[in-house]
Amino acid sequence: MIARVVIENFKAFRRFELELNDDINIIIGNNESGKTTILEAIHLAMTLRLNGRTLQIPDLSPYLFNTEAVEEFVQQVQEGENPEPPRILVEVYFNDTADEVQQLRGSNNSRREDAVGVRVEIRFNDEFSEEYAKLLENPDALFLVPVEYYTVDWYSFANSRLTSRSLGLRAFYIDSTSLKFQNGADYYLQRVINETLAPKDRVLLAMAYRTLKHSFADAAQIKAINAELAAHRLTEKKLSLSLDISPRSGWESSLIPYLDDVPFPFIGQGGQHVLKTLWALKRSVSDEDRVVLLEEPENHLSFSAMNKLISQVQQQLPGRQLIATTHSPYILNKLGIEHLLLLANGRPTKIANLSKSTREYFKKLPGYDTLRIILAKKAILVEGPSDELIVQKAYKIKYGKLPIQDEIDVMSVRGLSFKRFLDIAVALQLDVVVVTDNDANSARVARNYADYTKHSNIRICYSSDDALHTLERHMAEVNPLATLNSVFGTKLTSKIDMADHMINHKTDCAMKIFDTDKEIVFPGYINDAIE
Repeated sequence: MIARVVIENFKAFRRFELELNDDINIIIGNNESGKTTILEAIHLAMTLRLNGRTLQIPDLSPYLFNTEAVEEFVQQVQEGENPEPPRILVEVYFNDTADEVQQLRGSNNSRREDAVGVRVEIRFNDEFSEEYAKLLENPDALFLVPVEYYTVDWYSFANSRLTSRSLGLRAFYIDSTSLKFQNGADYYLQRVINETLAPKDRVLLAMAYRTLKHSFADAAQIKAINAELAAHRLTEKKLSLSLDISPRSGWESSLIPYLDDVPFPFIGQGGQHVLKTLWALKRSVSDEDRVVLLEEPENHLSFSAMNKLISQVQQQLPGRQLIATTHSPYILNKLGIEHLLLLANGRPTKIANLSKSTREYFKKLPGYDTLRIILAKKAILVEGPSDELIVQKAYKIKYGKLPIQDEIDVMSVRGLSFKRFLDIAVALQLDVVVVTDNDANSARVARNYADYTKHSNIRICYSSDDALHTLERHMAEVNPLATLNSVFGTKLTSKIDMADHMINHKTDCAMKIFDTDKEIVFPGYINDAIE
């Protein structure tokens, strides 16, 4: 299994290291954070393939290089220096216990340590030094990396050149949005055919198929077309239309799967996605296919379809290492939030010391949107939708915009779940604020959250006035009756009645406060929460 990945100057990463779990790794991050780049890099180092093709110099693009590295290189050239062109380096370090990878052991790696692994280096080829020197004579013409002068090296840490047969294990990359169905179908169907048909049956089928193709040309409609083509003597030879009966077009390649009698290309995107993913997993059946790279398996899937797919994926995982990217909190929770690898600011963060009860909580109740708190710059947790509207209104009045515009996510979470989310915040050092009622016992609130308030990234905001034990009673207390009557369209004459009205019509009153242009006052602990 893969223990560590090192990436240098490849796409999003200038210098990047990632420690991996032996079993499941779920990579989470905002868009453009480099999640896909990690999967591509691992696959490149273990197969020398990128975008479905073996990486060769004619296919090498300058846009594979990290933008910052390219800009630094170009600037040095334009300042009259003679810099070494940047290289791309990807190293994969394996756990060194498996016998099948011991031939990869050595110190030919960037850490200069005795380890088991492989490396791909895309570097300047010294054979082109003279041409490169001439290129530098006109520095203004150089604005990208001159990949024409590069070479691709694929070596083990033992400093031996690699081939596709050199490794004792392989990585299998599944991106259902780019998988060509025919490849997966051909492989799967061919495997079924090979395991089912005797050689003599295959010969008989091939003969029957060829006979079928010949009979096609005898159809009256085809004869009419061929007569028309023959009349247009484009060359001295007769032009006609028929089916391909050459060996390259055998009966096996003409098969196509049907789902409930519907041809595959005509089923929905979700059904195609599931089928392609499962077929791809079925392809990785050998003992060498130990690493599965899975790109956003939730694409095009409904909740129930995603549930079935993940259950089937889990059945394929024993004995394998899964490295997956996702934007789905369901997948994160279902596969285990303890396997999370958060990408932020070019650095990976693992979840640490998450209690077993919290892990099991999110697995059993995977509908919780844990990704919102993980990916937000800051999260404010509230007890319900009415509290969420009030906090957002307070923020908008103070800052002139909604919290989400500042990457601050206000999340409605049931009170009993606060601590589960705070466990995640502690593990990942996330900035989180909890807004909660004191329920007429502020001292108990302080005790309940004492283990969390010692962390500088967590704040618990509540009222110390036990007489005002809900947000609605606070709002009734700090705002003039006339203002609230005007907002709600009521004619109440006491603050107690107004508070009761707001409690009995929580969401409706909160929406009217959110929509009003009238001046609204907010309790101190709400103002503290949005600081």
